[in-house]
Amino acid sequence: MTVNIISPPKFLIDPVAFFAALVLAPLIVGVIASPIFLISVFAIPFGGLQFLLIGGPILFLTLTHAEPRAGRLALLAFVVNLLVSWPVSVLFTTAGDAVPIFAIFGSIFAPLWAVAFALLYRRFRREIFSQPIH
Repeated sequence: MTVNIISPPKFLIDPVAFFAALVLAPLIVGVIASPIFLISVFAIPFGGLQFLLIGGPILFLTLTHAEPRAGRLALLAFVVNLLVSWPVSVLFTTAGDAVPIFAIFGSIFAPLWAVAFALLYRRFRREIFSQPIH
């Protein structure tokens, strides 16, 4: 299913659930994944602002047109991270052998945060906001 953001919105966004899920998703992934990936705790200060400033509006637009499905949002976060992080990494890389850290770790954590966001948003969303606009 494709999402057409030019068409009129199909769903209203629950603002409390949206912002709670947006802020809590990276924190919960960081806490849960820290025993497995120690780097997950450090991913929050490095990628959290990008997730809020770039991912927030994109998630908002997506949720006005489609249900919050974890797989769809994870793929969206992965693609947006690639479209934003890789060019920025290339621009700011001075040596050809430098590794674009933000792009690599963002490709891992952006989808994880998006899955957590989808699950949290569906959990927090009030019933009236889960019905399509007629």
